[in-house]
Amino acid sequence: MEPSHREMIMKNLDFLIQNTSDEAFDLLLERFSTNHGLSPYMLEKINKGGTSLEKKKKFYEMVPKRGPEAFRKLCDCLYSVGLKNLAEKLRGSRVFLDGCFSSKLNGSSHERYIIKSNPKGHVLIINIRNFIYNPLQLRRGSEKDVASLKELWKKLGYSVHFFKDLTCEEFKKEIDNFINLTKSDKLDSVFVFIMTHGMRNNTNHREVQLLMSDSGTINSDWVVDRFTSVHSKHLADTPKIIFIQACRGEDIDVGYWIENDSGHGNLEYNENSDAMRMPSPKPRYSNLLVVFSTLPGFVAKRNIDTGSPFIQELCQIISIKSKKSHLLDMIHEVNRNLKEEVIKNWNVQGRSSFFQTVHYENWHFSYKLYL
Repeated sequence: MEPSHREMIMKNLDFLIQNTSDEAFDLLLERFSTNHGLSPYMLEKINKGGTSLEKKKKFYEMVPKRGPEAFRKLCDCLYSVGLKNLAEKLRGSRVFLDGCFSSKLNGSSHERYIIKSNPKGHVLIINIRNFIYNPLQLRRGSEKDVASLKELWKKLGYSVHFFKDLTCEEFKKEIDNFINLTKSDKLDSVFVFIMTHGMRNNTNHREVQLLMSDSGTINSDWVVDRFTSVHSKHLADTPKIIFIQACRGEDIDVGYWIENDSGHGNLEYNENSDAMRMPSPKPRYSNLLVVFSTLPGFVAKRNIDTGSPFIQELCQIISIKSKKSHLLDMIHEVNRNLKEEVIKNWNVQGRSSFFQTVHYENWHFSYKLYL
């Protein structure tokens, strides 16, 4: 590892430790180890005893000793588990935090994706509302989410494709049909919304088993994999955003009282000129953002009268702010608003609700996307 990279890690050691959540750290260890970043012995040494902070300290102190590619691997893994703010910090950008999300950036060239096609892009909406073998699982209120999404994306100038109540076989077929459509009618961005019941994947807690109308399940990573540069080479340079509105387990975040709650300020930032697309090798996971309505292991809210708070808030924020704000900033605002709404209801009604934290995984989604 270059001395400057080693120095950057050690200089920001406390920052890295304090801003790596326990959930993200488990994923980070898994990803870094899978990428030959750690030996089984080192992994055992990190996990053996000690507090979560001590484990994180051991990990970050080991990284500089893991060869010339360790810094790049660390940054890539931080991006992939949703800790873009930490990766940017290591790479020298000034980042200001809001909760566990990176916020506005100020510093060297942060380019934007070029959206010039007409329509601007393709939007696929899949809603599983009815379940053939278990009518009691009916997702009442999800039709409101469909209506809001259709109205929003048509208004923004996108080509919208909608399917409902698909079986496992039909779901896979429509995903592939949609990908084939983007080959023949290539536009500048791709959005996918999947709304259904979800269950924790016990072998990998970051994944979610998505329930189809025939009660079969599709792994969320199967969906992500279809949009990688391996399966969709023609979309390698195209921003692809997958939204998943589904539970990821049964845990409920009722919140905790903390005496001193500190926040972080934000600074204004200036836009840079459009990026030029240059031919180059493409990483497997290229320009891909996966946004979950909740954290691994936790439930996602849905109101039978008004729809899902995440989808409804997302549509409202994008509708109001899409001309001036880029996508990630709008997702951050959705997350803040969902938190503030719970706190407001809590203050008025007492403990009557629970927190829902938006969680995303960034796979080389490197630029700002304005809709």
